[in-house]
Amino acid sequence: MPNLWFYVKPGSAEKMGPVTEEEFRRLISSGEIPAASLVWKEGLPDWAPLHTLPEGQNAVLPPPDAGPALTPPSGMSGWLTFLGVANIVFGVLSVLSCFGIINGIFLLVCGTALLGARTALRSEQPDWPTFLSKLNTYFVMYGVMLVFSLIGFVVLMALFFHQILQTVGSTMH
Repeated sequence: MPNLWFYVKPGSAEKMGPVTEEEFRRLISSGEIPAASLVWKEGLPDWAPLHTLPEGQNAVLPPPDAGPALTPPSGMSGWLTFLGVANIVFGVLSVLSCFGIINGIFLLVCGTALLGARTALRSEQPDWPTFLSKLNTYFVMYGVMLVFSLIGFVVLMALFFHQILQTVGSTMH
C-alpha cells in the first residue's frame, strides 16, 4: 500500500486526503498545499507543519506580514532634542560643581543617548534598532544615576542625623 498523506490547510480545521505521494508532491509544487499546512502520513508520530519535513523543503512560506509602517509621534524629535541638551547642560554643571561628578557623567551619557535617538528618527526611514538601542542606553544610565543618587541621599541623611544626635548628646552632658 502506497504512502497516503493527509493535510490541513492554514486557517482551516478540515482534514483533506488521503492523497498518494505523487499527488501530494503535485499539490505542494502547485501551491495548493501551503508550506504552513499541517500534514501527516503513517509513520509520522504526529501532525507537523509541511515546511519542517523533507517533503516540504521546496514549499514556499509566505513572507511574514511586516505590518503597518511605523512613524514617530509628532513632536518626539523636539522633546528628544530638548531633553538631550538639558541633560548635557546639567551634566556639565554637575561635573563643574565637583560635588556631582558621578551624576554629571551619567547625565552627559543620557543626553548624548537622547540626541543619538533623535538622529535615528530624523531620516525618511527611521532607524528603529538604533533608536531603541539609544533609548535603552538612556533608561539604563538614568536608572543607575537614580540609584546612586538615592544611595547618596541615604548616606547624607544618615550622616546628618548622626551629627544631630552627637550634638544633642554633647549638649546634654
